[in-house]
Amino acid sequence: MAEEERNARIVEDVIRQYGSDLDLKASPEVLIDIIREFGSEVDVTTLVPPNPTSGNPTVREVMQVLLRMSRDVEAIKKHLGA
Repeated sequence: MAEEERNARIVEDVIRQYGSDLDLKASPEVLIDIIREFGSEVDVTTLVPPNPTSGNPTVREVMQVLLRMSRDVEAIKKHLGA
């Protein structure tokens, strides 16, 4: 329950600071600002970065990470009602 309350507080803070509608096409930097400000408060343990010990990432690995990030951004937009 504590995580749900923390998430609700974060959403309220984001709405208070940036409004209830985010136009990421017009102001994409807003998403970066939100991540910088609230990123430490959100559990991101499911994100798996490429393995830095395997040398340079392959195009396939980069695309997989980009697709995961794209899905994460879409989930954030949906959650925020954007």
